[in-house]
Amino acid sequence: MLSQREVFVPKRPKEIILSPKQIGQRLRAIRERRGMTQVELGRALGTKQSNVSDIERGARGVTVQQIVKLSRILK
Repeated sequence: MLSQREVFVPKRPKEIILSPKQIGQRLRAIRERRGMTQVELGRALGTKQSNVSDIERGARGVTVQQIVKLSRILK
């Protein structure tokens, strides 16, 4: 058990589990299986189609909030 003066600080992950490009590839595959266009997904996320394209290409990362929205939208 930690004393009152000690603070637990989690260690940084040693490696990235999924790169932005891999996340984008998975997102695109799921979106296409659901029959959605980038425009439709962008509207549902509250962003532009170009942002969805950037995410799918791995040129742009996603925030935790966007991941939560994506999981709800794409089930």
